[in-house]
Amino acid sequence: MLQPNYSNAISTFGRAVSLDPVFCYNAYYNRAYCRINDGGKDAKAKTADDLSRCADILQEVILPSYMQIYNCIENKELNPPEGSGSVRLGLVSKFSSKAEDGQGQDTPFTTQIMNRLNFLYIQLHSISEAHKKMNEHKDVIAKFVPIEEYYRDNNKEDPVPDHIDGFRENGFVGFVKIEKKPVPWWAIFTVFLLGALQTIAGAALIVFSVGSLTSVGTGILSEGISDIALGIQAAVTGEFSWSEYLQGKAISLGISLVLGFAGAAVKAIAKVATAAIKYATKAIGTIATKAASTTLGKIVMKGVGYIGRFEIGRAHV
Repeated sequence: MLQPNYSNAISTFGRAVSLDPVFCYNAYYNRAYCRINDGGKDAKAKTADDLSRCADILQEVILPSYMQIYNCIENKELNPPEGSGSVRLGLVSKFSSKAEDGQGQDTPFTTQIMNRLNFLYIQLHSISEAHKKMNEHKDVIAKFVPIEEYYRDNNKEDPVPDHIDGFRENGFVGFVKIEKKPVPWWAIFTVFLLGALQTIAGAALIVFSVGSLTSVGTGILSEGISDIALGIQAAVTGEFSWSEYLQGKAISLGISLVLGFAGAAVKAIAKVATAAIKYATKAIGTIATKAASTTLGKIVMKGVGYIGRFEIGRAHV
């Protein structure tokens, strides 16, 4: 575990689980640590599943076994079969929870059982905290906290037990602690820089395109301002994902450019159509004027005048 070869570690813990599906809770526990740090597809879901499997074994198998041992010693109730009661009752008396001096102190054996129970409950607590952190934050990492350090932080009333080497021999490396993955400073700086460049580019298009690319410039300008705001948010919350940023940026920038060029194209078409109508109107007027000055035009105009006078005469009659 000193060298972070998480893929090999995951495979090794997987073999341990297949060999001993009951008493392999530490294999599940350690594999969860490797899965979240290895990343990849569904890393959080697989980590949560391993932690849950570890918790299930602790609650359904390991803790009840220790509780049964402790209760038998405390209550001296083994209910032995006939013929063997004296022997078993003698074993219970030997490991009785109270010393023979009558001072009411626990024997070393009972103290060891209680410490083991307490230790396992702390491990369950660490699993609960890990689930909580994974639900609170999108990008997380895991680290192993040394037994002594974690034990003191979460069990301040009792001293660190003397038998922790037994847990290490059972495959317990340290308590898994899930934390929010910190955002690198260069990522925040890069987002700020991209936002500033887009803002400058958008403003330049608006100013120097003389109105032809104003829509495009406005879209790029708004994208730049949005990136600057995103950089500020990442610096404050510590939450940032390059994959999500690039996907969102490709979509939003593409829409801005399409709408911007579409707006510019509509303006250009409108200008061309206006100019065409103006030219056509002027051309028609010119043609009409020239036609009126020709012989045919004069005949037509006289005919129109005659018809007009005839209609006026009829109206008088």
